[in-house]
Amino acid sequence: MSEEDKKDEKALQVSEKYTPKKVGPGAPTKYRPNMGEKLIQAMSEGFSYEAASAMLGVSKKTLYNWEKKHPEFLEAKEEGFRQSQIFWERIGLEGIYMGGKDAPFQPSMWIFNMKNRFKWTDRVEQKIEQTRTLEHHVNSN
Repeated sequence: MSEEDKKDEKALQVSEKYTPKKVGPGAPTKYRPNMGEKLIQAMSEGFSYEAASAMLGVSKKTLYNWEKKHPEFLEAKEEGFRQSQIFWERIGLEGIYMGGKDAPFQPSMWIFNMKNRFKWTDRVEQKIEQTRTLEHHVNSN
């Protein structure tokens, strides 16, 4: 075998070694019946839905696919959001009553968090005043 052929063969071996394995359609799913419980647990500790995907060892896209394929997982997501809101509201309530220099509550940070997580909005009051002027022209002929 020539030196040129040896180099080509070695290059082929290296490229095969570092070529990522393709996962085709029909790859086994990571979904298990207890995934919903794990999701609820993570979200009840204050983690977002997206962060929970990492804790479950899957991508966000996989979670969205599971919602479509497994109705019980969609129910777990809804429960997870309820539990997450309880977690964060509890933090706010505890923060209102605490204080001191060692553990100061930061209301602006808490409000910012709640607005982003749970779509809280500021109340906007609008006062609309309307004035009308009526003119009446009389033609005298």
